[in-house]
Amino acid sequence: MGRRKLEGKKPDIDGAASYIISKFKIMTEKDFKEIMVRIDRLEASIKMMFKEFDIQRRSGMSNCKLGNQLVTKAAVPIYKTVLDRIRLSKDGIDFKTLYRMTGFDEKTLRNTLYRLKVTGKIITERRGVYVVAPKYPELVKAPVDETETEIIETEEGVTG
Repeated sequence: MGRRKLEGKKPDIDGAASYIISKFKIMTEKDFKEIMVRIDRLEASIKMMFKEFDIQRRSGMSNCKLGNQLVTKAAVPIYKTVLDRIRLSKDGIDFKTLYRMTGFDEKTLRNTLYRLKVTGKIITERRGVYVVAPKYPELVKAPVDETETEIIETEEGVTG
């Protein structure tokens, strides 16, 4: 019975192909083009967002929005923070301690230490221990606290 129905009819290749495509969820050229259009829209949106961020950053705004993240300028440059930590240590400071104290990313800290060594502001006392270079005596002094008051001697006594 089945054979008689098929006699004289051509096999339906298109129907079989569409069945296989839908059954196994194979991407078609139409699906691919739709995905490419969506990717292009996303790229344009991201470019626009970064362009706005760059304009805000160049205009000197201290707080800029990048997406839903707030980006702020660092109050003190990284190298100054690292140099202050090294300066305040009496016998030098090792990498692990610096890493824990500053909270900077490991690569950032390594790059900063490298730059400070190349410029000669710090030296390696022994493996992994950093100290301020002796040729920079002004760096060895601890930072001055700006809140200190000046003591003035007068005839009446000492004032603060």
